Amino acid sequence: MKKYIKSFIIASTFGLLVVPAINVYNGIYGTNPLQKSDFAWLKNSDFFNMDFSLPYLGFALYKNGISISPENVVVGKDGWLFLGDRHAYVMSESRNLKPFNKMRMDKFAEARLKWDSFVKSQGGIGYFVSVAPNSHSIYREKMPDWASKAKPSANIEYLLSKSDNDKTLADLGSSIRLNKNSSHLPLYFKTDTHWNSLGAWYGYQDLQKKISHSDPSLKWLGTEDIKFSYNERSGGDLSRFLRITQFVKDTAVSVGINRNSKIHITDFKGNNIRSGDLSDRQDNMEKQLIVYSSNALNNKKVLWLRDSFGGALYPYMNATFSTIMQQHYQDVLSDPKHLRKMIQEFNPDLVIITTVERNALSGYFGNSPN
Repeated sequence: MKKYIKSFIIASTFGLLVVPAINVYNGIYGTNPLQKSDFAWLKNSDFFNMDFSLPYLGFALYKNGISISPENVVVGKDGWLFLGDRHAYVMSESRNLKPFNKMRMDKFAEARLKWDSFVKSQGGIGYFVSVAPNSHSIYREKMPDWASKAKPSANIEYLLSKSDNDKTLADLGSSIRLNKNSSHLPLYFKTDTHWNSLGAWYGYQDLQKKISHSDPSLKWLGTEDIKFSYNERSGGDLSRFLRITQFVKDTAVSVGINRNSKIHITDFKGNNIRSGDLSDRQDNMEKQLIVYSSNALNNKKVLWLRDSFGGALYPYMNATFSTIMQQHYQDVLSDPKHLRKMIQEFNPDLVIITTVERNALSGYFGNSPN
């Protein structure tokens, strides 16, 4: 017993001496060095702040399959990270722990058909909801055993089963699942919540198949139009939850599109924002932005309501459609009057919604135009 008490005293004394010393050193020589007037912080709790140790602790635990923030990130196999339950209960849903709600899914299908009819009544081609899969669904074998061996979500399986016969719903994971094992490049980031340009390319092909059923005359990119390259990058958004971005690497896949096209971006009122090329990605989803493409395959107007998974789709969408108005879908779908007004004022040929799987069960997808 005396040995343990002695060890505790030594460790505590060491911590009381070393932690303040490190904080003082970081305060003087760190990335944001203190001014003389700032030394008042030595009198408060920052003197014993342990934040400097979190990246090292996070990395040590990560290497042993443990997350310092399990509600945000679950550590999988071979360096893979997966979003945790704090975000749309994605881990519980992927393990089929959420109640099955057939009525909710059927309501979504009814709403899609009503919106499709409304778009067509305004002279458009149709209304399409496209669902991009979570990494949990595509790289399920990379999740820890307690998650990977569970049954997949009954809600998601039922929702996507409708895509076979429903002209308004596109499962953007079909081609990904077919090509995952044959691809020498990853389709998703290991340390980020998103797919990369190659994963998005396969999703684009599924969107093409679905929309072509409604309008076979539309033109789409083919494999001869694109070329992929890859390079190493630092860790993504999931690694930031663990404070280990500086310690981990990921693979970025870039796409080049063989079309001489320029884009111009304005707000809804026509005010200039910027110009660019097909690779330009619009990160701002809060406001309505309109993207004009000078040499698109189709002279069509598209209302594209999307989330961050739309980012990797942008080069393909920019090359395919001449005019795209984009915004995040949540605020628009939450108020059906808002979407009706957008459709009536913008008068799009196509309304396309792109949502990641974990958000595809949100209640606003059941809101109808009337």
